[in-house]
Amino acid sequence: MRKVILFTLAAFFMACAGCTGMKDAPKEKGRAVEDAAAKVTLDLYVSSLCRYGMNAELAMIKVKELFGESVELNIRFIERIDETGAMSSMFGEDGLSQDIRQMCIMKLYPDKYFEYLKLFNTEGDRLTFD
Repeated sequence: MRKVILFTLAAFFMACAGCTGMKDAPKEKGRAVEDAAAKVTLDLYVSSLCRYGMNAELAMIKVKELFGESVELNIRFIERIDETGAMSSMFGEDGLSQDIRQMCIMKLYPDKYFEYLKLFNTEGDRLTFD
């Protein structure tokens, strides 16, 4: 099942990258290759403790690894901000703490972020952060 989903996502991104301006592209040599290499941006909205979000992150990381620089993957977090400015997560304090931790890693150590996500999303139940 996972292979089918990854293949479907990979095919989707290949199609998106290849369709940018291809219909109206002039028949110049090299133009189609240039358009096929266009960057695709993917925004994924998650809560860090949501199992569905974790699975989506793992799948999108594989797509990013497969397509490299032609895919820009942005992980966005779902939070609530009340009228006093206080943030909360649908997964409570633990969810909010993990969301903030991941935002900090993303900002301070962007080259390690996907490595951290893979570890947390597969081994998170056994990790402790004190």
